[in-house]
Amino acid sequence: QNDQKEGVAELLKANDCPVLQDVPIISMRLDAIDGRTKTDEVALADSTKRLPEWIFDKEYRMTYRDTLIETEELIEGEFPGAKNPPGEPIKVSISDSYAESARVKIGSKLSWNVSGVPMETVVASIRKVDFNRVQTNFLVLFPNGFLENAPQFRVLVSRSDSPEKSAKVQGQVVEKFPNVSAIDLTQILRSVEEILKKVSFVIRFMALFSILTGLLVLLSSLYLSKFQRVKESVLLRTLGASRAQILW
Repeated sequence: QNDQKEGVAELLKANDCPVLQDVPIISMRLDAIDGRTKTDEVALADSTKRLPEWIFDKEYRMTYRDTLIETEELIEGEFPGAKNPPGEPIKVSISDSYAESARVKIGSKLSWNVSGVPMETVVASIRKVDFNRVQTNFLVLFPNGFLENAPQFRVLVSRSDSPEKSAKVQGQVVEKFPNVSAIDLTQILRSVEEILKKVSFVIRFMALFSILTGLLVLLSSLYLSKFQRVKESVLLRTLGASRAQILW
């Protein structure tokens, strides 16, 4: 929680673990896109024109800040960053992948439900986001000045020099802050790596199995046509064909 941020940050610094990111996260749902709701989507006769179901069903995790980070690149529009004038819709920035999935563009209006409070926003910019990096990235980014008082939790991203230090820090976090989750991303990545290794082994095995099966089919085909080829060779020899011609 917000009031625990400083304590957790001090604990990390005391163990020589730098705070790489300090990110507030707010949960919300999407009510409408340009006035079009989920009910309107379901009512569309042409299913090819419907948006993916997750667009309206997903519980979004959002954040707010006034700058871009190293995993982001502005490709269209103007990044709002700070609070816009009163009375205007909130200007947000969306990722290019989300723009494609939700079929929105600069100027599109997105209506959100933040813990029961409606918020009207307009797309002001589109970012190219590298979601492959092991850090917090977001589909939609709000400017400062709107979500500070919304129900939220915080994520601190740090890095340790060794597994031993990581285990020590996690133990201290659990001891001093029982409600705080300490997640070791290294272990998650190792688990994913093990799963990918098993998947790649299955793929290689199936490829080898397919090759062996193909060879068996080929050999069977050659064997079944053996007598036909012998008969043709005798006929060619009778007609005066040379050995080279018969081999060819």
